[in-house]
Amino acid sequence: SANPGLEPDLFGSNIGFRTVLPYCWDCTIVPPVQETLICPFTKDPNKHNLVVVTHGWIPKESGQTSPPNPDWVDGMTNLIQKYLTSNGLSDWQVEAFKWKDKAWLTWSEALLQGVVLDNAEKEGGNLGGCIGRQGWSHVHLIGHSAGAAVIQTASEMIKDPSGSPS
Repeated sequence: SANPGLEPDLFGSNIGFRTVLPYCWDCTIVPPVQETLICPFTKDPNKHNLVVVTHGWIPKESGQTSPPNPDWVDGMTNLIQKYLTSNGLSDWQVEAFKWKDKAWLTWSEALLQGVVLDNAEKEGGNLGGCIGRQGWSHVHLIGHSAGAAVIQTASEMIKDPSGSPS
């Protein structure tokens, strides 16, 4: 043994095996708090199909006091809507999903600490929960960069918005 006198089954907060949580003889498991879903858009009752476009990480530059608007998302949704309408596909609703406050991070926060992907997954969970409960026939999700994590989580929630096996 590298440490004479310390047994391999000894555990504690400062010697031997490190415990992440203290052992509890009479613990009650508390379920996580269910957050209220905040839907970013309302389903038009005349529409049966949905397209959602989202952005990714927005680099935070020094001197900026608020996140810039990812205008390209609006431009893309406008072009998609125009295309669908001109081809007689009037039962599609096209929405921009912007999570710029949670995507606006420094390089260190976004990439080194992984905050942008954590935020994207949370945003995707909310988005997917809303979409999954709205009763769409078809859903197309388009994401850029860290927006792919929004899309991935949203698609998992759309498949099963209740969070339970179906």
